[in-house]
Amino acid sequence: MELTEENISKYMPQIKQVCEEFKIDDITDVVDEIKETFKEISEKYEAKGTNLPEIRYFNKALGKVCSHLGSFDGERFDILILGYSRPRDWNAIGREAILKAWHSGDKAQTNLIKAGQIATMPVRGKHQIVSSIDRWGVTSEGKYFVIAGKVLEGEEDPIPIDINEFLRDNKTVNKRHTYPLDPRWNINMYGLAYVNDDFKQYEARIYGNYADPSHEKYLPKIAPAFKTYRSIFGVDDQNKKPDLIKFNFINAIEPLKEQGTMEETIYNLIDSGHLISYKAVKGEVAEADKSKFFVVDMDDMVDFHEEVMAQRDDKNNIIKTKSNYDSTHWDRMAIGVYYLISRKETKTGNFSMRFRDWTNATNGAFSNEVTQFFDIEDAKLPHEVFVSFRTNRKPTRWDAENRVEIEDFINGDVSLGSLMGIGLASSILDD
Repeated sequence: MELTEENISKYMPQIKQVCEEFKIDDITDVVDEIKETFKEISEKYEAKGTNLPEIRYFNKALGKVCSHLGSFDGERFDILILGYSRPRDWNAIGREAILKAWHSGDKAQTNLIKAGQIATMPVRGKHQIVSSIDRWGVTSEGKYFVIAGKVLEGEEDPIPIDINEFLRDNKTVNKRHTYPLDPRWNINMYGLAYVNDDFKQYEARIYGNYADPSHEKYLPKIAPAFKTYRSIFGVDDQNKKPDLIKFNFINAIEPLKEQGTMEETIYNLIDSGHLISYKAVKGEVAEADKSKFFVVDMDDMVDFHEEVMAQRDDKNNIIKTKSNYDSTHWDRMAIGVYYLISRKETKTGNFSMRFRDWTNATNGAFSNEVTQFFDIEDAKLPHEVFVSFRTNRKPTRWDAENRVEIEDFINGDVSLGSLMGIGLASSILDD
C-alpha cells in the first residue's frame, strides 16, 4: 500500500504539527520520508498476510519518523563526512603527570595531597586517600568533595583531581574544577553539510562518548568517512564564517540512503567547486582558499604540502617541529582517489598501507584510531579507495639506490601522514 497525494492531504495537520515541534522548515522532506516508511511498513505486514487500515500504517510510519527526529537540542543536517582528526583525551597529560609524581616517593605524595591533587575523604576525623568514589557532595562555592568511597590499599592508584580553575584559554571557567581528571575525549569531524539547497563546509568539535575510542558510540566506528548521514548538531553561531559552519556537539546520527555511488558524489562535488582539484590550481592557490578541501594526485603531493599544508614564518620559511618534521595546518585536508595496493599488519596492531594512483606514483600511511575499522580482504587488493589525510614531511628521505634512510631536514620525504578517513570507492562498474 502507498500513500497518494490525495490521501496524504488529510494527514497534513499532524505532519505540520510535528514539523513545528521539531522546528523543521522543509515539510517536503518529512512527507517524503513518511511516504517511504509507510510503504515499507505496509509491505512487511502484507507479506505476512496481515492487512491493517491505512490510518494504522500512517500512525506507525509517523511514529518511526518522529523517533529519529527526536526531542533533541540542536538542528538537523544532511552531511557528507570526509574525515576525522585523531581523538584526544585532554586530561591524559595532567592525569599521568600526577600519577607519575605519586609513584616517585613520599615527599611528592605529601605535596600532591597538600595541593588537593589527590582525592580524599574524611574517615573518623582524618582525611584518607581513596581509590574509588561512590558519592559526591558540592560546597556552596561549587567545589566537589568525596562523601563516600573506598580507602586506598596496597598498590592501588589514587584518583587525580583537576585543580585548574580555568580551561586552556585562561578565560573560560573550568566547570570540573576539583572533580577527578577522568578522560575528556575530543574528536573533530570534517566534511560538507547540505544547507539552503547547497553544500557548505563544516567542522564539528565533538566531546563525550562519541569521541571516546572505547565507547560503542565512537563516531569513526558508527559513522565512517565517505558516507552520508542525517545528524542533529549544535551550531556554534559565535564562531561561524560565511563559507564555514561550525558544530559544537552532536545528539544523533544515522546513515542516509545513498543516492548513486560515492564516486559520482565526489566527482560532482569537484565539478561544482565544493571540492577543488589541486592540479587545476597548483601554484595559484589563494590564501582564502587554503582551508578548503583539495583532491590531490600523487605526483602533486610535495607541491601540495609546500603550498597548502606547511606552516610558514614571516620570511616564508617552513616552520619545523622539535623533531624536525614540517609544522602543518591542523584545519586543512587532502582527499585522494587512489588504489590501495598492499597492507601489512605491524607489531603495534595497525596496518602499513601502500597506495598508487593514475600518475603511477606511490605513497604510504599507517592506519590509526580513526581508520582502524576499515577492513578489506587482501585477496581483493588492489582496490580503488577514497582517502582523506594531512601530509607531513619527515626529517629523512629514502635513498632507493642504496635502500637506506638518509637524514634530510630540507627535502625529506612527504607522505600521506595522518589518515583521517578511508572508504571503498564503489563505482557504477561494480553493479
